[in-house]
Amino acid sequence: MNYKLEIINPASYPEWNNVVLSATDYSVFHSAEWANVIHSTYKYQPLFFVFEESKTITALIPSMIINSAITGKRIVSLPFSDYCSPLLINDKPLFEDLFNEILAYSKSKKFSSIEIRGGNNFFGNVESPTYFYIHKLGLKKSEEELLAGLTGGTRRNIKKAVREGVTVRIEDTMEAVNGFYSMNCITRRYHGLPPQPLSFFKNIFLEFISKNKGVVITAFYNDKLIASSVFLQFGNKAIYKFGASDRKYQHVRANNIVMWEAIKYYNNKGYEELNLGRTEIGNEGLRRFKVGWGTSEESVNIYKYSLRKNSFIRSKSYTVGIHNHLFKKLPLIVLKLIGRIMYKHIG
Repeated sequence: MNYKLEIINPASYPEWNNVVLSATDYSVFHSAEWANVIHSTYKYQPLFFVFEESKTITALIPSMIINSAITGKRIVSLPFSDYCSPLLINDKPLFEDLFNEILAYSKSKKFSSIEIRGGNNFFGNVESPTYFYIHKLGLKKSEEELLAGLTGGTRRNIKKAVREGVTVRIEDTMEAVNGFYSMNCITRRYHGLPPQPLSFFKNIFLEFISKNKGVVITAFYNDKLIASSVFLQFGNKAIYKFGASDRKYQHVRANNIVMWEAIKYYNNKGYEELNLGRTEIGNEGLRRFKVGWGTSEESVNIYKYSLRKNSFIRSKSYTVGIHNHLFKKLPLIVLKLIGRIMYKHIG
């Protein structure tokens, strides 16, 4: 093998984003900005494993160390990311060699496991019982073509929002982020989950939104904020990362008009793809919502390798469980505290 293994931090590698953008399957989660958000919020150590040939990166697997007394010391690619598939530059078949290097490194450091979110094309016949969906919408079309791709129900919901007088703003301010965060806390409690810490969204603002790499799209009804979503962009791709809404106003279909305005915004800006983000298995309502926009659906596997068992194991989900019922009953101030304490152990 004529390739040299390097472990780097993209924050100190000025050309990192250019390397990532040279691969076909890149995402916002491969970017240096996203690595900075995660590191700044949770203080995880970046370990971006790459192969170099003549000082040119030919394969990469971004990862970070989660060192937790609760969930163990482990490698995750990548924490708090919808997915983060390994990338091969110039189609060189290097994945197996690179993954073996990560295994050897992890064993030497006595890590408990390695988790990679994505990479269905690389793991061959490895069974992965844990998976989720992502939905992608191709852009660079006319508005008429985009409308024609929607289901009838989705078109009717957009028209209903317009009739009800829902207005939409596309914003890039911290004030808009704060408005989203307040609504997100309420939405997370409804689903029985603690909210992510405000520092997480402040760092997203600093790394993305304040640098013209993301927007907050908000919907108002009678001058009241009733829905808000955070979109990020990298290269010629954009992603719907977070969404929250006031369920009391669900009947005016604000989420539909927010998504439609996002689609038109990114289409007019010349982006090629809008990813509608991760959908957990069993969340059929959200899945139908995303399919309704004319998206293509893909399943993404989670590959978790136990270094104690020397085999792939099922990845545990922390989003669904008996804790949901308890969290729904807690005051927001308590849930926020739980989120600040808990999320750094989960990743």
